[in-house]
Amino acid sequence: MIKVGITGGIGSGKTTVSSIFQELGVPVYNSDLRAKWLMANHEPLKLELLKQFGSETYTDGDLNRAYLSKLVFGNSKKLTQLNNSVHPVVRNDFINWLEDKKGSKMIIKEAAILIESGAYKELDQIILVVCSEENRIKRVMLRDKVKSESVKQRIQFQMNDQEKLRLADHIINNEKDDLMILKEQIKSLYNKIIDLSKPEDL
Repeated sequence: MIKVGITGGIGSGKTTVSSIFQELGVPVYNSDLRAKWLMANHEPLKLELLKQFGSETYTDGDLNRAYLSKLVFGNSKKLTQLNNSVHPVVRNDFINWLEDKKGSKMIIKEAAILIESGAYKELDQIILVVCSEENRIKRVMLRDKVKSESVKQRIQFQMNDQEKLRLADHIINNEKDDLMILKEQIKSLYNKIIDLSKPEDL
């Protein structure tokens, strides 16, 4: 099994890229979605977050995302605190997920902070999805119905693409909002990864 990571800055389109790999039959583990689910449903993690961030973290048993987001974005210490609590639980969840995918030739792990968390070290290859900051801001403003200042603040707390490029094995350019061009890139990359994984003839 080839374990491939997909990462990229907010608004780069990594989830769209992952969904196209999924269309090709590649199982995808979305770390960010699973983290949200675990924060809402994993009891030991819930207790840890209540201890770290206070009773307002949950409202009637439901995760208060607005409160938590406001608390950690703009505060690097609290963001690190949150990541240190959540990431080990997500890692174990991913390991369990992998057990169910043993027959797959290739799997994808998608994560916004794949590099920053160190999770990339447990994967075979890394794909970086790139796009200009201007386009990323526009996409997130449209998607999340937020102002540009809010998006810029979130970008500031992410590692920039230049730093990630040092660790990336493959680049997908998602500058143009053209699904066909994107699909062609991904299909070509998928074939390349599968071919590279084939054992050489002795």
